[in-house]
Amino acid sequence: MERIRLYNDDCLNTFKLIEDKTIDLVLIDPPYNISKADWDKWKDVDGYVDFMGKVFLECQRVLKD
Repeated sequence: MERIRLYNDDCLNTFKLIEDKTIDLVLIDPPYNISKADWDKWKDVDGYVDFMGKVFLECQRVLKD
């Protein structure tokens, strides 16, 4: 049986710990920019798009082909 590792953290912090193309699944719950919590606020839509772009690039880097 393969070992399963589960992370519960800010994905941009955790991605730094993961080697390229080693992950089978990334499950994220992205902020929807609805400003109900402090971590879910951006000055403008460009800030939100920039953040999510970083997340998607890291997903692409760590996910297996």
